[in-house]
Amino acid sequence: MKNHYTEPHGLRALDALYGLLLSLVFGTGLTLWFVIDRGDLGSAIGDIFTDASFSSLADLLRDADLVGAGLGPAVWGVAGAISFQMMWIVYVGLRRNADPVQHYGIALRLPDLFLGVGLGLVAIASGGAMYRWVLPEFGMERAGAVEQFPASFADVSSRNVLALIVLVGLMVPVIEELFFRGFVLRSLQRDGGIVVAVVGSAVVYGLVHFAGFASGSYAYMALAAWLGLLFGAITAWTGRIAAATLAHVLNNTVVILVLTDTI
Repeated sequence: MKNHYTEPHGLRALDALYGLLLSLVFGTGLTLWFVIDRGDLGSAIGDIFTDASFSSLADLLRDADLVGAGLGPAVWGVAGAISFQMMWIVYVGLRRNADPVQHYGIALRLPDLFLGVGLGLVAIASGGAMYRWVLPEFGMERAGAVEQFPASFADVSSRNVLALIVLVGLMVPVIEELFFRGFVLRSLQRDGGIVVAVVGSAVVYGLVHFAGFASGSYAYMALAAWLGLLFGAITAWTGRIAAATLAHVLNNTVVILVLTDTI
């Protein structure tokens, strides 16, 4: 597989640490600013410190007055991920005076459209097959993997399908591809080669999706890692993240439509 990437400037470890800390601070702030509208923020923070369980936080956010008319605690995680990664990308760009095309592979060519749609269909079909037939053969529970997260907004998803598509179907894939394939994959590729980059970034992508789930989390992590392999391979082959991003958008959008009984 040919490496189409131009050689990016590397980040020093201290640069990366500063960027992560800055992203964490601003990401948390942006999440609180956009997600919690008129809720009692002081009481919310106090409750988080006194009882940090996920169920308690979910109840807290559900009771708060959330922007988005009831998207529920799912908004917290999604908005946090988006704001965190946005600040990280901004930091890297400003710190290194980065050319976004060079550093993230941001470019669009006509073949990317066909590759993206084709890969998206492959991702949907193969992901569904893995979830339904393959993963249970390895003792990975399906219950709680895909069902558990959508259950956070199952009660209101029919009224917020468009909002979910914009947030989870469009914004999340764009940000995730910029970070995992545009930054993580390229950093690994520079030092370890294409195979290490594709596999390593997929493992990281899977591990990130493991956080916050209990029953069935291994299945969800494995499914995410598989999609990470697909998206990483097409990115390494083309040298651009456009095809992977389009495939990711198509996959997430179809999943949302299925889980919300829209189709």
